[in-house]
Amino acid sequence: MESEDSVSQIAAKAKELKPSIETEKATKNAFIMPFILTNQAQRSRYNRIALGTM
Repeated sequence: MESEDSVSQIAAKAKELKPSIETEKATKNAFIMPFILTNQAQRSRYNRIALGTM
């Protein structure tokens, strides 16, 4: 469920920022990068738990 919450949060942010996004780079930074970073953090946490290092 965490990933669904993350997607919901990013969707809400996208709706909020959409009017002010003017370039392709701004689109990537506002909408794509947060999603990638969130997923990386979740995978990293999962790996630490799985390896018993957390």
